[in-house]
Amino acid sequence: MVVQSHKITRFIDVNEFLDSIKDKNIELSKHALFRLGDKQRDIFKEEIPNYIKNKTPVCVGIQGNGLYAIFYKYSSNLAIRILLISENTKVLIVTFYIISMDKIPTQK
Repeated sequence: MVVQSHKITRFIDVNEFLDSIKDKNIELSKHALFRLGDKQRDIFKEEIPNYIKNKTPVCVGIQGNGLYAIFYKYSSNLAIRILLISENTKVLIVTFYIISMDKIPTQK
């Protein structure tokens, strides 16, 4: 079941998105890591910002709730969906999910 506010309402060009965040600080919200254990938290608190700074997304969109949904290839059959807010001087990572590659939305 897809919650309507989580559905992509508009796709963004990947390069346009990367240009819009290139000089911004990247921060994690407290919510972003709350479901993780201590060891996982230590890994992902570095890995998630690294994806945004150094990797090219497969897909970028804006959800019905206004959050950016950024999709990156994570492994051969998995992707990572990062939800974030882009403000004037910073990018705030709200949360992230590991999903199967077939769950990445496509433009119709």
